[in-house]
Amino acid sequence: MKSRTETVDMMNQTYRLLIPVLLLIAMLIGSVSAPCPDIPPSPYNPESPEEDIIMVEAYIDPITTTTTTTTTTVAHSLRPIVVGPTLHVKVTFAAPTPPPGKALTILITQLKGVPPSEIVINCGGGGGPAKTAYEFVMTVDDGSTNIAVYAWLDATGTDRAPNTDFYQITSITASDPNVFQDYEPAPVGGVVVPKNSLEILMPYIALAGLVAAISTVYVIKKRK
Repeated sequence: MKSRTETVDMMNQTYRLLIPVLLLIAMLIGSVSAPCPDIPPSPYNPESPEEDIIMVEAYIDPITTTTTTTTTTVAHSLRPIVVGPTLHVKVTFAAPTPPPGKALTILITQLKGVPPSEIVINCGGGGGPAKTAYEFVMTVDDGSTNIAVYAWLDATGTDRAPNTDFYQITSITASDPNVFQDYEPAPVGGVVVPKNSLEILMPYIALAGLVAAISTVYVIKKRK
């Protein structure tokens, strides 16, 4: 018959083995219940400063690290996990976001594969508190990558940085990241100016005045 001490030791060992398994299950449940949204369709026109991306900063930490995890097999309780290079992305908006009563969604995508396709690699945001910059860290396959960033508030317009194509990330240092300024393109077809009724009518007023002047001269000459 086992002593009380032996029974307690066996229970403690069982708990130590179960904790990593429970954590893994919780992570899997969390990843299934809260997946990243799909890539939103174009056009990408932000409707407010709070969803207007003005700058993206990014770099890749090329160091590949190895960590360990505990498994249920006592003989192989320490199993190495290889972690690849990490991509660091900082997204800056034109104004602190999200505004009260709204939720911000940020989506980071990567161009990869043969033929290349755009896939979602990270997402974030939420309902606050409002801040101007958001930072993300994620694992990537190699030391160079092409990314795009999307942002939107609830069901309003969506911004994309860059507006077309992708940002190529080549920097490998936090002190000197790749910096991309994202300015919204000018509307197609010319420059937008404020509407002014008088300016619009001026050519017609001038033409009417010219016709009146010519008619007056003609009448005067005819009377003479």
